[in-house]
Amino acid sequence: MESNRHLKEADGENFILNVSSKSNNLIQEIDNLKVAEDLRLEIMNKDTDIGRKDNQISLLEGEVSTKGDMIAARRTSWNPRRRSSGSSSRSSPPSNSTWPS
Repeated sequence: MESNRHLKEADGENFILNVSSKSNNLIQEIDNLKVAEDLRLEIMNKDTDIGRKDNQISLLEGEVSTKGDMIAARRTSWNPRRRSSGSSSRSSPPSNSTWPS
C-alpha cells in the first residue's frame, strides 16, 4: 500500500511537471507569434512607405518630363530677335535651329 501511494505521488508530480512544461511551451509559442505579427506589421508599413515613394518618384518623373518638353519646345521656337527683350544669357542658338552663317 505504501508503495502504491508513492507511485501515485510520483505520477502526480510527473503530471504537474508535464503540464508545466507544456504551459511554458505554449507561452513561448504565443510570444513567438506576437513577434511574428509585429514583424508582419512592420513589413506592411515598409511596403506602404515604398508604395508612397514609388508614387512620388512617378510624379517627379512626370514633372521632369514635362519641364524637359517645355525646354525642348523653347529651343525649337528660339528666335534671335527675342534676345534683346528678355534672356540675354544665350550667346548662340540651340544646335537644332537654323542659324545664318
